[in-house]
This record gives sequence, C-alpha cells and structure tokens, in this order.
Amino acid sequence: MAQITDAVKNAVDPNARFNYSLKDQRIFTVVETRPLQCDAGTGQCISKTIGQDYGDVFALMAPGYNFDGIQNPGVARQGDAPFNAATTMLSMPNFYGAHGHDPELPVMSATFIAAGPQIRKDTVVRHMRNIDVAPTIMRILGSAPQQVDGEVLGQVLR
Repeated sequence: MAQITDAVKNAVDPNARFNYSLKDQRIFTVVETRPLQCDAGTGQCISKTIGQDYGDVFALMAPGYNFDGIQNPGVARQGDAPFNAATTMLSMPNFYGAHGHDPELPVMSATFIAAGPQIRKDTVVRHMRNIDVAPTIMRILGSAPQQVDGEVLGQVLR
C-alpha cells in the first residue's frame, strides 16, 4: 500500500510543455492512505478530507486529468506522441463528467438552472451541491426532506 501511495503521490505529467497540473507537474492533488485502525464501533474509516469509508488508497486528480482508462477512440494530447492503446498513459477525455476531482475547486462548479411557479425569478445561488437538488425538489412537491443528504435551497423558493 505504501508503494502504491508513493507512486501515485509522485506521478507527474511527462509532457512538461503542455501539462495540465496545478503544481510541479503532479497529476494528483490529494493522496491519502486508509488508516490502519478504523472506528471499532462502526468499522468505518473516517477522514476529515474524504469523509466516510473508502478504499486503501484515495486519490483526487488535478483539473485537466481524469480517470478514463483505455478509451476508444483514444485522443492524444497536444505535444504528446500519437495515441497508442498499448503505451499511452495520459490522453484527452472523449467525454465529460468524469469523477475523481475535488468538488470544492471552483473549476468543478456546474450551472444549475431552475424555473417554475415555486421558483424565485432571477436568483443567483453562489454555492450549492448536487445533493441539494433532491431535498429542494422534495420541498417543492410538499414533502419534508428527512434523512437525506443535502439541504433545501431555500433562497430559490418563493
């Protein structure tokens, strides 16, 4: 586990001219190893960074990188050799919406648009999470959200 963690922490983009990394050509911004001792009562490993139970090694990629595996067709990055499924390690995604990024980064923000009789017009929400959509819809439908992740986006409701 230590070897894998070190390899991931030290993974750098070999394309120094066109790398997408935020610092020192590093591909991963956060790398954490599962604690050796987990909560005896629940059996869950809790991390202040990650939250609830996770695998042996947890890694978040720098913006511009994604966990895409072997794509078909593969897309070479600017400045890299032509894509070769057998040898290419880093490529451009041929899709969007990948997982593996820190949701708190501003570049990971998305647009949320809502309209309807119970939605306040021309309201801008500065911070929301995708888990806030379900409780907000529940409130609009007259149901009291209970035991759900997220919060009602009250500022958008009439």
